[in-house]
Amino acid sequence: MKSSVETLEGNKVKVYVEIDETEFETDIESAFRTIAREVKLPGFRNGKAPRKLLEARIGLGPAREQALRDSIPSYLTKAVQEHDVDLISTPSIEINSGE
Repeated sequence: MKSSVETLEGNKVKVYVEIDETEFETDIESAFRTIAREVKLPGFRNGKAPRKLLEARIGLGPAREQALRDSIPSYLTKAVQEHDVDLISTPSIEINSGE
C-alpha cells in the first residue's frame, strides 16, 4: 500500500491511497468467502462453494464491491496513522481507478 497526503485550505487534507493488486486479491478472496456463506448452491453446504464456481455464477463484480466495502476502512486507517492525520469528521471517499 502506498499513501500520500495533500494539504488543502481550511484545515483539510486529501489522503491518497494506492493498493497493490496482489494485496487487494486477498481482500477479494475474503469477499468470496463472505458471499459463499450467503449464497445457496445445489450440492454445496452453506459457505463451502468454491470460488471458481461462485465467480462463474455471479461474476467478479459483486466480490470486488464487497472487498471494497470491507477493506477501505482498514486501508484508510493505515494511511491516516502513517501520516499522523487526525480525523474529526467522516471522510469522503472517492475511488479513482482499478480493474
